Amino acid sequence: MKTKLAVAVTVVTVFLCAAPAFAQTNAANYAFSTTVSGSLTDMSRGTTQLITADQDDVASPVTLIGFDFFFMGVRQDRFSVNSNGTLRFGATTIGTTLYDPLAQAGQALVTAYGADQRTHAGNGKVHFKVIGSAPNRTLVVEWLNMQADFNAGGTADLTYQLRLTETAGTIEFAYGSMSMSAADVNSQSPQMGFSSNNAVGTVGSVTAAQSGAPPPTFSGASATRQQPLRHGNDPSSHVRRRWLAPHLPADASRGQSTRRPAHVHGSQVDRHDPQLDRLLE
Repeated sequence: MKTKLAVAVTVVTVFLCAAPAFAQTNAANYAFSTTVSGSLTDMSRGTTQLITADQDDVASPVTLIGFDFFFMGVRQDRFSVNSNGTLRFGATTIGTTLYDPLAQAGQALVTAYGADQRTHAGNGKVHFKVIGSAPNRTLVVEWLNMQADFNAGGTADLTYQLRLTETAGTIEFAYGSMSMSAADVNSQSPQMGFSSNNAVGTVGSVTAAQSGAPPPTFSGASATRQQPLRHGNDPSSHVRRRWLAPHLPADASRGQSTRRPAHVHGSQVDRHDPQLDRLLE
């Protein structure tokens, strides 16, 4: 089943604080919401390639973000990614076989679609660019034309983006065309979320029912990830998800007053669009 999942400023969005005084260190305090509109960032030009076509279990070099980004209370300025849908912050290159990436000890990780996959032989790649101007720049990393089945010769099933926004500390997951083709056990249950360790309060992950009901939920109160998506049940059309960190300064992000729930201070919020009942149908 082919579906589309897209995000402009919100599709799976994790909001993290951008200054030490406001930086959030407990995943349980992040507010989560989801809706069903948005679009992918245009990556047709001005990008830098991180991983080339027809690659399986490959990591990129460590690359500078281009600005300081606060993730779970820690200033980050560099990253690497792998062909399996995950970004790692820091000077250490990400592992190539993180098929279940969340809750790795001592690793700062974000994944929009963490599972065994590969870049398509014809036009698959992982690439990035920085858009906007200081202090509101955004790093956009795109996994373009990925194969949900990691075996050579498969079809281009997946396109999705991860965005990191300066000052606001936001993390956004944006989904284009998504179709989970047949694959092995490491490809059938992709993870979505973030983690900085494997202790309670360091893992934020999404649970999504195979049937689409109840709607997806977020948990940041565990030392392990929740049940991920299941094989054969893709994210639905134009789903957006958002996490918001409490105690953001009033001017912390672009247009923040129009893009986030009003009640984000110190409590988890799970706001679902009615159309999310279609998720994973």
